[in-house]
Amino acid sequence: MRQEVVHRSGKLRICVRPAKKKDSLFCLEGDFYADLSAPAREGEANDRLLRNMSLWLSWPISKIRVEKGKTSRRKTIVIEGLSDVEIRDRLLGWLGKSSKEN
Repeated sequence: MRQEVVHRSGKLRICVRPAKKKDSLFCLEGDFYADLSAPAREGEANDRLLRNMSLWLSWPISKIRVEKGKTSRRKTIVIEGLSDVEIRDRLLGWLGKSSKEN
């Protein structure tokens, strides 16, 4: 009998603010925001967001993509292999870790 492999993926809605002085992640009233040092042109901010998401989630960049909002500040990101809860927990963990370092 052939066994089916279930590939789970989670989604995250995030608001980005391009062309800031430095890259950072923050959460306000349960919503995630990302300040990006890249400008909002020719996909530079989206590329920076994906690299940062990989760092913040400790997850391969090849498993992260922008599903909706490529030209908008409000984006939906899909992360293959993580559930919505795991994504949120990892991001909140990153925020807790980074606030202790400052």
